[in-house]
Amino acid sequence: MITRAPSGDRGPAAFVRRIEDPHDGCDLPLEHSILVAIWHILTRDTPYQDLGADHFINRIRKSRQTRRLVGQLTQLGYDVSLEPRTT
Repeated sequence: MITRAPSGDRGPAAFVRRIEDPHDGCDLPLEHSILVAIWHILTRDTPYQDLGADHFINRIRKSRQTRRLVGQLTQLGYDVSLEPRTT
C-alpha cells in the first residue's frame, strides 16, 4: 500500500491533502490516480509533468470558488461582502 506523501510543493501531496479523510485513512484514491498517471505515461510515451501544488485549487473557476467560500462563511454565521481589489 502506498503511504501518504509528505507535505511540500508537489502535486501528489496537494492531492492527498485535498482527499484525505482523517477518520478514514484510505489511500485508495491516491493509488488509483498514480496508476492512471503511470498508465498514461507508458502508453503515450510522454514524460511526467508535475502540475504543481496549487493545481487542484486553480482548476476550479474563480467565481465558483468565491461562491463556495462565501457560502461557507455565511453558514458559519458571518455576513460577507466582497469588493474587487484595486491595484
